Amino acid sequence: MTFLDSSVVIDYLDGRDAAVEYLDAQSPPYLTSPVCVYEVLAGEVFSTGPTDVERARRDFGHVETVPFTEEVAIEAARLQAELLSQGDPLSPRDLFVAAGARWSGETLAVSDGDFDTEGLRRHLSVTRI
Repeated sequence: MTFLDSSVVIDYLDGRDAAVEYLDAQSPPYLTSPVCVYEVLAGEVFSTGPTDVERARRDFGHVETVPFTEEVAIEAARLQAELLSQGDPLSPRDLFVAAGARWSGETLAVSDGDFDTEGLRRHLSVTRI
């Protein structure tokens, strides 16, 4: 499985070639963080016209959410401590996403620069598409 950042889900839903090709080459189901679910749905909330959050979530229903549990929170704290000791901490949102990927043992797939840090790549497999 692959752990998706919201940037990949958004790009996929927008039909961007790199995201479509990447996910078509992977095996579903895909995983993501509750933070990413919110970030994708925020696009629906802040769009013009009527808001249909449930329909928007169904649009990426093949992406399963890894719950933000105490174990993931502890993983986030461990990861942030490691990154902080290297002088390369993450913002809380990005940290929760990265911790979910690391806790699940999956590669984190991203399509933006939020996770482009050398320190993070020492502790987690990150693929930028």
